[in-house]
Amino acid sequence: MKGKIYSLFFLLTLFACDNSSIERVEVNPPPDVTVSRAEIDNFVNRVFVNLLGREPLVSEKYRFSSRLSSDNFNIASKSEFIDSIVNFPEYNLNIYKSQREYLLNFIFHPSFLPQTLEIWRKLPRSPESLAEISRLELIAAIPVDLNSGKLELEGLQRRLTHNSFYDFVNMGTENFVVSCFENFLLRFPTKFELEQGKKMVDGNAATLFGKSGSSKNQFLDIIFNSMSYSEGQVRLLFRQYLYRETTAIELASFSLSYHLEKKFRDIQKAILIMDENYQNSKEGTEK
Repeated sequence: MKGKIYSLFFLLTLFACDNSSIERVEVNPPPDVTVSRAEIDNFVNRVFVNLLGREPLVSEKYRFSSRLSSDNFNIASKSEFIDSIVNFPEYNLNIYKSQREYLLNFIFHPSFLPQTLEIWRKLPRSPESLAEISRLELIAAIPVDLNSGKLELEGLQRRLTHNSFYDFVNMGTENFVVSCFENFLLRFPTKFELEQGKKMVDGNAATLFGKSGSSKNQFLDIIFNSMSYSEGQVRLLFRQYLYRETTAIELASFSLSYHLEKKFRDIQKAILIMDENYQNSKEGTEK
């Protein structure tokens, strides 16, 4: 009884005080006990694999999982974690590796470039040979340009698409046009798009997506600046990270953001920190 009286007296004293004299005390919410350490470990593992192409070392998994756990595995902590992984030197190398395997079907490796450049430099000088030497030199500069921030995903894809290696994989104008639609827009061109694309790539005046052009460079400009390209990149990430297609609302919002800002890393992070990505990790743990 005495304890209850003291408690009541304490509460009345607090309410009687001027609010300005009461110091506000921030209290951290308790950890979310519904998220186990194994599930957080699985999430860390998946982010490493998706962004770096490898699983974390034991020390890395312990360090990042502990931090996520202490921060209650909230959105801010997941965002900070992904920012840390993006700053790993392996991040850009993994993007380069995955894109060249996706676009060049494993027939190209950076170690091929010195010998290939030597062959092209020994050929008779012509506008075509000089242009290809320039394109191959740009491919050789990809790692440096990615690390410096000079090159983003779109520029990387363009360099890997406009060169003799890509032409070898997709021989002929029609195959080139079809491959660009399938690789970047995730669909086959319509009959009109195919006809106009072929004319443009072959150096003739044509119209694609309401834009005029008359060269392979202009064809690629139109492809990479289209909303359809942004939609394709978003759909690819959803397939890779969430193993499904986007909803109409997701496709519209993510694609518009990427189309306007061209910040691929922001789109990656926004998808990776979605609750569904954690739920997929949780399901993977339980299996």
